[in-house]
Amino acid sequence: MASPHDLILPHTHILLRLPSGAPRILVITPDTTISLGKFGSFPANALLYRPYNLTFDILDAPQSGLRVVSAAEITRDVLGGAGEEETEAEAGEHYREEKEEAMRNNRETVDDPAAQKMSWEEIEEAKKVGSGSGRDLVQKLLSSHTALHQKTPFSLQKYTLRKTKKFLRRFTVLPLTVSALNNYLLEVKEPQKILDLRDETLGLMLSLGNVHYGGRWLVIDETGGLLVAA
Repeated sequence: MASPHDLILPHTHILLRLPSGAPRILVITPDTTISLGKFGSFPANALLYRPYNLTFDILDAPQSGLRVVSAAEITRDVLGGAGEEETEAEAGEHYREEKEEAMRNNRETVDDPAAQKMSWEEIEEAKKVGSGSGRDLVQKLLSSHTALHQKTPFSLQKYTLRKTKKFLRRFTVLPLTVSALNNYLLEVKEPQKILDLRDETLGLMLSLGNVHYGGRWLVIDETGGLLVAA
């Protein structure tokens, strides 16, 4: 049975990791709607009493809500399908294809924006009427790219991952620990407010001060409360 500290409770601060890698801090207030801008919105109650470190897709109407994404699906999306299991014959064929592709490179490939046949207006319209948490839009972008066959496997994987990060409506819920807050303040907010104090430096200070549970210390804090919170 999960400990209460491992579950998302009402009025708790949490850290969301968006597909782009950008962090976002939110407060889970029951019976409200959480908006993530272009990624969509969902009811806050959909996160209550769920474990941390899960990844969710934001579903479109009429199923509006959240869907838990399995680790296998995340791996498959990142690798562009390369994470799926293969039979021995398929693995052999895949190896032969890789040997042939190894001789190819993108030296002669020109990254022409005109190769993408979907216009900005079409992409915006697809975002409004699409489904599948943005997955359908990513597939349309791939299928409408006229020079996709010229890309090497590595280049194709990078392109797919870039579009996935941009259009997939997905996020991961993380606990807002002192370490996570420290990194958030350094990356997103104003690091000078915490004296550019990095996570490892903060840990070293606590270790040298022999800080432990149940003790009492006199603290002079000029980091906006980060040192005391640690």
